[in-house]
Amino acid sequence: MVYFKIEIGVGCGKRTSNARKVAHRDEPDGWVSVSKEVERMKANGRFKTAANYLTAARSWRRFKGGEMGRISEMNAEETALFQRWLTAQGVCPNTISVYMRCLRALYNRVMSDGGIKVEANPFAKVFTGRDRTRKRSVTEEMLAQLRRLPLPENSSLDRARNFFLFGFMAMGMPFVDMAYLKKSQVREGFIHYTRRKTGQAIVVAVSPQMDEIMSRATDESSDYVFPILTGGNAEAVHQQYRQALRRYNYALHRLSEIMGARTSLSSYVVRHSWASIAYQHHFDIELIGKALGHTKTSTTMIYIKSLFDKDLASANGALMDALGL
Repeated sequence: MVYFKIEIGVGCGKRTSNARKVAHRDEPDGWVSVSKEVERMKANGRFKTAANYLTAARSWRRFKGGEMGRISEMNAEETALFQRWLTAQGVCPNTISVYMRCLRALYNRVMSDGGIKVEANPFAKVFTGRDRTRKRSVTEEMLAQLRRLPLPENSSLDRARNFFLFGFMAMGMPFVDMAYLKKSQVREGFIHYTRRKTGQAIVVAVSPQMDEIMSRATDESSDYVFPILTGGNAEAVHQQYRQALRRYNYALHRLSEIMGARTSLSSYVVRHSWASIAYQHHFDIELIGKALGHTKTSTTMIYIKSLFDKDLASANGALMDALGL
């Protein structure tokens, strides 16, 4: 199928027209604009955003037949075709939304830097929201099966199992927060950490089982609790985390296959599993929201100043005892 694009320009005043011509003539190739913004994100420590910009821009370039084109020349018809193209490639709606939001941010930056008036929204016809996906969680039986699974000590599968169980016992601690967790954040029987995604401060009571996992994993020469990151500058550490996350999810997938599990284990499943099982054990929805650091009542997300309280620590301890963890 061949698409033809016909553009008809209508003058809206000499000043605006000249501004557009100058901006287009002086504007660099789209990939130069992308590279500039990626470096700006990295300089601000926003490495994940930088990576998302690159991924979105590369997809756009493939869609365009290898030519990036100028960012300012994006239009609603072309982005709508891009969305259909991504869908045909099997890209899920939420990932498409991420790509579109990245391209929109790049577009807005180029237009702002060039002093170009935005007269039409190139992203008006595409999805930039968040699709509600079906949540998955493991059962108590699967947790017990995972614990009993005979695995070579300190193998990649054994480490992945320990990370999964630790994250569950720590009230759904995300893998990124486990990776960046430092020994100095564990004191007097509690873990004090801040969600890297939301900035929410969280305190978790350390159970004997959690303490055992940390003790087995610790490296005397490292400041980190777990041997996931080796240090370096911020970008290098972020790359170490991304690689470790891929290895972790691959190992969890292998564990799922070994167990014949209907629900595939993943780094995300930890949080939802803890929330689901805690709810089944009659946890107050507000306590669950506190534990996960959520911000919306519709999804147990509540704004709070401090997470830890005695009721929550006691409830989580009772839950771990009930599960034999």
